Amino acid sequence: MSDFSEHNEEFKALIKSIEQKLNNKDSFYLDVEEISRVSHYYLEKGMTSKSLAILKIGLNLHPNSADIKLHLAQVYTANGEYKNALKFADKTLELQPSNDEVLILKAEIYSYLGEHKKSISYYEEFLKSGNKEGLDLIYNDIAWEYESLMDYDSALKYLKLALEENPEEDTLLFEIAYFYEEIGKKEECIDFYNKFLDENPYSFNGWYNLGIVHNDRKEYKKAIFAFDYATVIKDDFASAYFNKGNAHFNLKEYGQALECYYKTFEHEDNQAITFCYIGECYEKLENFEEAEKSFEIALSLNEEIQEALVGMAIIKDKQGLTIESVPFIERANKLYPKNFSCWYIAGEVYNKLEWFEDAYFAYAKADEHDKDDNVQIKLDFSNFIAENLSLVEAIDYLKDYPQIECQYRLVAYHLLLGQHKKAIHLFEQCLTENFEAHEGLLDYHEEINQLPEFISLLNNFR
Repeated sequence: MSDFSEHNEEFKALIKSIEQKLNNKDSFYLDVEEISRVSHYYLEKGMTSKSLAILKIGLNLHPNSADIKLHLAQVYTANGEYKNALKFADKTLELQPSNDEVLILKAEIYSYLGEHKKSISYYEEFLKSGNKEGLDLIYNDIAWEYESLMDYDSALKYLKLALEENPEEDTLLFEIAYFYEEIGKKEECIDFYNKFLDENPYSFNGWYNLGIVHNDRKEYKKAIFAFDYATVIKDDFASAYFNKGNAHFNLKEYGQALECYYKTFEHEDNQAITFCYIGECYEKLENFEEAEKSFEIALSLNEEIQEALVGMAIIKDKQGLTIESVPFIERANKLYPKNFSCWYIAGEVYNKLEWFEDAYFAYAKADEHDKDDNVQIKLDFSNFIAENLSLVEAIDYLKDYPQIECQYRLVAYHLLLGQHKKAIHLFEQCLTENFEAHEGLLDYHEEINQLPEFISLLNNFR
């Protein structure tokens, strides 16, 4: 085959000659291969109009060339002119009905047009041809067409086929985890990874992904086991050390978590978020000096990182320097005005400082932006209302929240308001629904242990 590289002197001379003839509007002849290569050269340079011009000249010279028609379809696709692209793709198929490249191109065009079912039909036609080249990529493309149709089960099917073709392609493992997450089948996801690892025991990404799923399921010891395998196979796997640290943290094994977080720095640049997690470990260990240092380092790496700003506010408060928390939490709320946890910490800080108007505003903002109905926010805001406004308003705020902790707290508010019958009735309902959760009520309102009717109900349920 001739060398059509732009570094080839003969090819450079050909391009120069074509440029001159195009400028002078002179006629010239090129064979099909030259037309294809010159067109490709212009397309790579981003000169789509010149690429099209050469192909149109080629079409006049070689009107029955399937190659030129295919190249025209490809260039029109690259240019976003899908109607013309489909026209020339169909003309190519008229000349070469079994041209697999055209089937793939049509699948891609229909994908761009948002006609995902048509796209899938052309991919399936390609699969019937028996062509095995790049099969993993085709399966992957089909999966994402099904994802666009929100058919996650079919998407998973084709991602697994892609992984069978190319078990070394790590991104497929992450994509499979994503789709299992979408359909809420984490147990099946674990089964899949275990089967995959039986066949590919040295896949560090396989072990890593298994660890991630166990972490999501709060199976932290199993997650640590999986991350250990990942780091044995790939000892510089910083992400595995980091997530192993998270698992230890969730098990309240703060010393082991610290070891893992510091280990990441041996294999990647210092990360602000990692220092935030280190700071949280030291906070849990009540080593406030090291916690503060860690959050300061995090802020030196990223002065706007939310976790460090909130962490500094908490550390200052725990050291009895609550007033020094204010600049940090106010900066966090300015940067992240829709983050409920920042507003919640602000409410706690303002309440402790007896800045009650500011506290009410912060709690209300936390409540407004809390889309997950965080129970602690509901309880603390209602308690603030009860102490600073009225028990009636606290009841009115909390009564619409069905969480058992909120219902038990309402028992206390009714009692404090002197509404014993309501309190007893609601207490019995709560005990029926969740007996163990009554401990939270006893922690909040210890006097219940001295009330005969309540003691009797508790004994009956025991």
